[in-house]
Amino acid sequence: MVRIEFRRHSRVAKNQISSKGYNYARKIGAEQMRGHGYTHVVLSPMFLTAQTAGAFAEGAGDFVHIKETLISPALWRERVGEWVWFFEENGQKLDEKWLKDEFINDEVDRMRQQLTEMFGRAGRYTSLLLVGHAPFLELAIYALTSKIVDPLKECEGVVAISSNDGFYLESEIRL
Repeated sequence: MVRIEFRRHSRVAKNQISSKGYNYARKIGAEQMRGHGYTHVVLSPMFLTAQTAGAFAEGAGDFVHIKETLISPALWRERVGEWVWFFEENGQKLDEKWLKDEFINDEVDRMRQQLTEMFGRAGRYTSLLLVGHAPFLELAIYALTSKIVDPLKECEGVVAISSNDGFYLESEIRL
């Protein structure tokens, strides 16, 4: 079984998490993430996701089973110009309208492929903490579970579990 906990990064100030964001992420780590036995941390290439994961780990105090930290291009895309245009035209909330767009379907396929390959390399019995950005996280969740979730706020998350038929959405973590 693979357990994936998707979490949005904490509060931002000038492309990094703010001191309030760091303290908030530490609090979330202490109150919600202790004892989960994460084996891998998956981050976007943006530094603020590493800062948030570090604050989660410091708060939880027990991220001792981490085998490796992975950087996933599935959580951030070089096609930023296309994303900016798409957001301006369609908003930043994933909805049914998005799923009719060829660009989004290409991104869903790309994310599904890259994340599935990465999870396969991580091993069969793993617990992954995946820290990223909205709306990439919501799109990655859709890519794996075919479920649309409302936008995640700072440090909120979703847990997905693997089954014989793929991944299913186990729970949403709203703050």
